[in-house]
Amino acid sequence: MKKTRIESIYILRLTAMLMVVLVHTVGVYNESFDVLSGAFQKYHFLSRMIRVEAGIFILLTGLVFFFNYAQKEWNKASLIDYYKKRAMFIVVPYLIWALIYEWYAHVKIDRELIFSEVVSRILQGESYYQLYFIFIIVQIYLVLPLFVWATQNCDFVRKYLWIIGIVLHLIYIFIQNTFDLSAHNLFFNKISLFLLGGWIGLHYLKEKEKASKWIPTAVIGVIALGIGSVLFYLHYAGYTLNQIQVYSPVYKLTELGYLVLGSYFFFKLSEKITSRLSTKHLGKLKHVAVYSFGYYLIHPLVLKEVAGFTTVRTNYWFHFDITVRYVLTVVLCFVIIWLTHRFVPFAQLFFGKLPARRKKEIVSESHQWSMRNSS
Repeated sequence: MKKTRIESIYILRLTAMLMVVLVHTVGVYNESFDVLSGAFQKYHFLSRMIRVEAGIFILLTGLVFFFNYAQKEWNKASLIDYYKKRAMFIVVPYLIWALIYEWYAHVKIDRELIFSEVVSRILQGESYYQLYFIFIIVQIYLVLPLFVWATQNCDFVRKYLWIIGIVLHLIYIFIQNTFDLSAHNLFFNKISLFLLGGWIGLHYLKEKEKASKWIPTAVIGVIALGIGSVLFYLHYAGYTLNQIQVYSPVYKLTELGYLVLGSYFFFKLSEKITSRLSTKHLGKLKHVAVYSFGYYLIHPLVLKEVAGFTTVRTNYWFHFDITVRYVLTVVLCFVIIWLTHRFVPFAQLFFGKLPARRKKEIVSESHQWSMRNSS
C-alpha cells in the first residue's frame, strides 16, 4: 500500500520562506518614514501580518514529525538514531552559522569576540537576529519523542493535542507575567503551534478533506485577519506611538490567537493550492521549497550584502527599491544554496537535510565531462 504523502508542506515552506525574507527586507521602513505617515502605517501593518511565518514554520515542524513518527516504536536504538539525525541536520548547521555570524558581526559592527560571550550567545540563539528561531527548533526536536509517545499511549492526548498546546501556552504566559520572568527563547513560547501542527499530522486525512471546503477556510482567514489587525493596532498605538497602555498578557494572547488561526489558515490554503497544481508545477515549487532551512540560515547575510549595493529612497520610489532588494536577496540565496548543494561535498552540514542528487543527473554530468575532455 502506497504511503500517504503531504504535498502541501512544500507550499507551506515556500510561503513561510518568502515571508521571512520579506519581513526582514521591508524592515527599513522604520528609518525611511515618519511614524505618523501613511506609508509607515501600511508597511508596519504588512510587517506585523507576515510575521505569521514563524507560526507556519513551527506548525510545519509538528505536522511533519508527528505524521512520520505517529507509529514509531521508541527504544534506545531508535532514539539514538533520531538524535543523531537531528544533530547532523539541525544542530551542526546551526553551530556553523552561529560561528559565521559571530565573525560577520565582528567585521561589520565591531562586536567583540570574547569567548565566554560568544558561547553564551550561541547557547541562547543570539549570535544573529534570526538564529533564536533555530534555537527554539532544536529544543522542540529534543522533546518531540516525549510528545509522540504521549499521543501513542493516551487517546485523550491524541484527540485534543491542539487544545493541550494552547493550555500549555496560556500557562506559560501566566507564569511569565506572574513572576515577571525575562523572555528567553524557550520552546514553550511556541508550544501551541507545535502541537497544533502535531494534531494536524495525526489527523491529516480528515484535515485534508476539510480543507477542500472553501467557506470554512475563508472564515478562518477572515477571523485571523481581524485578530491580526487588532495585534497591529496594539503594537502601533501602544509600542510605537505610546498612545495607549498595552498590557503584556493581552498582547501575547492576541498574538497567540493570530499565529494559531493564521498558521492553520495557511495550512488549509496550501492544501487547496496543492490540489489544483499539476505534478509538473508542484515539482518546480519543490525545487525551491527544499531549501527553506538554508534560506532561514543565510538570508540575513545575503540581505545585508545586497543592501550595501542597492539604495532605498524615502519617497514613492521606496516600493520599487524594496522590491528590487527583495527579489535580489531571494534569487541570490537560491543560487548560493543550489551551487553549494550541487558542487560542495557535505553541503548538508551547512544547510541541513537536502535532497539526494539523482543518479540520472550525476551520469549526465559525467558523460558531458567526458565528451568535453575527449573533444
